[in-house]
Amino acid sequence: MFMHYDQLCTTQKALVHRKLIARTKAPQEVVYKVLTHINPVLKIIDQDVLMMYYMMSKIEQRIQEELRMTNTE
Repeated sequence: MFMHYDQLCTTQKALVHRKLIARTKAPQEVVYKVLTHINPVLKIIDQDVLMMYYMMSKIEQRIQEELRMTNTE
């Protein structure tokens, strides 16, 4: 069953953070900020995090924007 990010337990959120940090190479604070803002729909199966492709693209794009904003400050 797919669930929104804010409905996940702490352990599941930590798994999502680790997977996204590994994929995007972004700092944890940026990943957390983007996930709480977008609140994507996810599915966790064992240690796998599943989401729609367009949602992953949107998250990656938002992370890149956040990183650009923090680099210009």
